[in-house]
Amino acid sequence: MSEITPTPEILRRWLDRVDLELSGLQRQIEPLTTEQARLQERKVLLRGLLSSVEGTDPASTASPTDTKRETVRERVHRQAVEILTDVGRLLHIDELHAEFITRGYEIPGQGRTANISVHLAGWTDIASPVRGSYGLVEQVGVVHRPNKTKRPTRRKR
Repeated sequence: MSEITPTPEILRRWLDRVDLELSGLQRQIEPLTTEQARLQERKVLLRGLLSSVEGTDPASTASPTDTKRETVRERVHRQAVEILTDVGRLLHIDELHAEFITRGYEIPGQGRTANISVHLAGWTDIASPVRGSYGLVEQVGVVHRPNKTKRPTRRKR
């Protein structure tokens, strides 16, 4: 039995097919994440309405999973740390996004991966050693980025 070595052309075709499948899956997922975000917003509004009708504090109608007086940024950070701790390794933002959905966590904005990424920037306990991937500093180490040099501005002529 002889071994077949795929040519670069065949490998590129395989990669193109996988990319096509991935983009198809992303198109299928986006409406679900948008609907999930819409329902989460509706839940918050209904909870507020219920508390006003009952004359109670909105926090008293919150479910046990809700955290009081937590900003969206803090909540996304807390949930990402929980996921990264449970998984125990570096995660690509797509994997992190999938975990948010699996666990039923509300994703801010339009429910896209970028909406998670933007809330993870600047935390000292989360690092991004590779573009698009996140991990806990205790797992991946501190990432040192070179200082950005300011580009000279172009003069208008």
